Amino acid sequence: MVRKSFAGFALLGVAAVAAFWPSYVTRLTDVGLPVHAHAAAMTAWIVLLVAQAWLMRSARRAAHRALGRVSYALV
Repeated sequence: MVRKSFAGFALLGVAAVAAFWPSYVTRLTDVGLPVHAHAAAMTAWIVLLVAQAWLMRSARRAAHRALGRVSYALV
């Protein structure tokens, strides 16, 4: 199960893009700064999730832990 988490999280990212395409991506000029900030934070969170799963799968634990420290700034 853990080995497949990378693919699952990547699929989550693809699903998020597909879900928000009509309501956000196609109307980028119509939404305000708070919506852009929220979208950037959630995109960064999903990228972080995928990256950490990939780092663990490739046995790069030190990089995984370092990236985990970055997550504190994101939160």
